[in-house]
Amino acid sequence: MLRKLAAAAAVLVATAGCGLWETQHTQENVDKWTKAAVAENVEAAREQAARDARAFEARLPAPSAATTWYDSCFAGEEDQWNQDKYQFQCNRSQIWYVPVDGDLLALLEKVDLTFRPDRGEPTSELQNTRFYFAHHGKNADGLQLPKPYLVYYAAGSGHVFVDWNDPAFPPPTELPTGTAMTWPQVYRQTGPAVTEPKGHANVLKISVSTTYYTVAWPKES
Repeated sequence: MLRKLAAAAAVLVATAGCGLWETQHTQENVDKWTKAAVAENVEAAREQAARDARAFEARLPAPSAATTWYDSCFAGEEDQWNQDKYQFQCNRSQIWYVPVDGDLLALLEKVDLTFRPDRGEPTSELQNTRFYFAHHGKNADGLQLPKPYLVYYAAGSGHVFVDWNDPAFPPPTELPTGTAMTWPQVYRQTGPAVTEPKGHANVLKISVSTTYYTVAWPKES
């Protein structure tokens, strides 16, 4: 019993010490990477990501009525398990709001044809979406089905995400005041605030997100 108590006490002491070290280390990371986030090489990658995002607009299946963006960088927290893949990472997301005044499923099929890999067979996400529309969002027992989404990998390290309005899944009335993050955020810039277009049958929200700059943890020698 005494041996078990001693072992437990040692774990508590080690955990407390590790927590203090991690807090100090995290602040060092924040200071270091806050400066790095605006360094010349990162700014160059950021500008290229912005150009790529703007060029992507030509691939939209229909004209957008509004667009915005956000750009952020994070510093990885090193711990004894080294769970974070990157020591430093920067990401950019651009969001377009595309009004829909006709057949929503027909436009989603056009989206899938535009973004699916190699213009091959319809993606499983589109097949799920067709099933959802054909059954009015309900399974055979009348229970609500999960809302489907369309997601595609973009060139490089990014992806395309497509969402639409569904009365069965209304947006939250209050947005969270903050997002829980594993890594400290050391840089953030956002585009103009936009209001979702009104007076349309639906609105597609199409976003393209790209990780444009990373620094891996140094390999152990």
